[in-house]
Amino acid sequence: MSLIKIDLKNYIKQLKLFKINNFKFLVLMNNLNKLLYFQIENNYAILKKKELLYFKILKNKRSLVCFTKFNLFISNLEIKYKKKLFLKGLGLRITLFENNECHILKLKLGRSYIVDVPFEKNKINIYIKKKFIYLKSYDLAFLGNYAKKIKELKIPNSYTGKGFWYSNEKKNYKIFKKK
Repeated sequence: MSLIKIDLKNYIKQLKLFKINNFKFLVLMNNLNKLLYFQIENNYAILKKKELLYFKILKNKRSLVCFTKFNLFISNLEIKYKKKLFLKGLGLRITLFENNECHILKLKLGRSYIVDVPFEKNKINIYIKKKFIYLKSYDLAFLGNYAKKIKELKIPNSYTGKGFWYSNEKKNYKIFKKK
């Protein structure tokens, strides 16, 4: 009997095994609190020890179909899409306020007030390092829209370059007029 070990600690918060009417189900909660389930064929036994998952083939040793499907399923749990924004300019600040009830990105953008941008923790992960905002998500469309919403709060000045820039964006500055 072959035993296959899979380490899930990088992808999953919680893992539960259920058996309903001779069907085995694996219910997972990923890092963005999204519930996912996977049906396991009767050819396999699954053992769970902490964050390790063991697949044991019971019948037909050549059949690894369920295991390969599960590997594809796990690879789709990774956060695939990332964007990086840079805030250029003196006096411009970024802070992240997280609470149980709300998650808010607070931006000081050279105005007389602080701009609050709320976000859903289960759809997007935000990390801040000095003047960089790192956005990560499973949903590419949501990530692009959220990044655009942040960038539109302080569009880069074409002469000085102050504002939000994507990390891979080409910067074209205009030349000042000479007197």
